[in-house]
Amino acid sequence: MQVPGFQDYVVKSKRLLSAESFAIFIFEILFYFRLANGNLSMTSCFVPIWIMVLGGIIDGIICRTQHFLRLFSWVLTFVAMILLCLKLDYNHDEIQWRTIICPIVIVLSIASASLIYIVYGHQVGYYKLTESQLTAGN
Repeated sequence: MQVPGFQDYVVKSKRLLSAESFAIFIFEILFYFRLANGNLSMTSCFVPIWIMVLGGIIDGIICRTQHFLRLFSWVLTFVAMILLCLKLDYNHDEIQWRTIICPIVIVLSIASASLIYIVYGHQVGYYKLTESQLTAGN
């Protein structure tokens, strides 16, 4: 049985994934130039990531197509990027590394808790995961 609109969703998802991969690739190139030459700012290295993160925040606030935790993760990523740019580019020594790492740890904790919830839901019968999905989750 064919699900209506599913093919369009798959095509749009593949395009989005390729755009995200390309943005991360550009970020890696810019970051390499920063490490090699030292004259490129961290803010300019983050330009492709800024676009993705701001797009995720706008999508979560205006379009409301995301769960609150996903929007919260985008905001935490944005905060970590701003703090890192302030520390490295503008020499704000009062910002501690612990403060920069904290939002990233929270995002990773949210992702881990979501994964644990899904695997536990499979164990109690709430979700029906395939063998490959269960292997990826464990």
